[in-house]
Amino acid sequence: MLAKIFVSLKHTDIMTTTKEPKAQAASLPTAALAYKFVTFENLMAIDSILPGVVASQFSSWRPNLDIGWYYLGQGAEMKYGRSPTGIIVHALEPDALRDVVGWERIWEAPGVVSGAYYALWRGVPPNRDYVVVGGIFSNNKDWAEPDSEQTRGIMAIRRDLLVMDGTFEIWNDRDAGLIPPSLLQQASVWKTTGQTGASPSALIPVNSYSAPPRDISFSLDRSKTLLIESSTPQATITVTSEGADLQKNDVDALKGKQVE
Repeated sequence: MLAKIFVSLKHTDIMTTTKEPKAQAASLPTAALAYKFVTFENLMAIDSILPGVVASQFSSWRPNLDIGWYYLGQGAEMKYGRSPTGIIVHALEPDALRDVVGWERIWEAPGVVSGAYYALWRGVPPNRDYVVVGGIFSNNKDWAEPDSEQTRGIMAIRRDLLVMDGTFEIWNDRDAGLIPPSLLQQASVWKTTGQTGASPSALIPVNSYSAPPRDISFSLDRSKTLLIESSTPQATITVTSEGADLQKNDVDALKGKQVE
């Protein structure tokens, strides 16, 4: 049985009904995914030659996540002391998000400096209908694959919820400072511009100095996703959940509340 859940423009109460909605409510647009902008507060890796000595100051970050919220790839900054802003997402349709099935290393530092095991990773989606929008920048000993702590919360997203977008470069291995020019392996990191959709600001790893192909440069399709304000979620949402009701934690997260 279909369960209809509405968040009113004027009321924050959640109303559940098994009856058909009124004609006015039925005409409201539906969204497969909710998203909001947050600060990525957790520093994951820094491009640093020695402890306390930073080369290009390139750094990767992840956000804090409430229950039911995920993100699409690490954020990145060229100032390691400044936290980037990015998007976190909440599935309103059961198949909007899927687990990443693996991570492919596309670049590694040659190890000329002790303790520098820098690597860029691109996620592997479960199938062609999903995309892992952003990647990971890591410094794991012997270039080990990102562990569960580094990948926790990163999800693949349904391809039809994305739009191709333009990109700009934020880093390449010529900027790293710790790699002799003769050993450069041609790697760069990019972000989408947000010109055609809502940019998740996730780092896009590329094993060249060229801009990433358009078919791996994605932002959220604003016509199929819904922006939620963290402090004042004043939006009207129609959610259809087939087979199972949304859990209370999902609704609380959607409303921007902190889940205890």
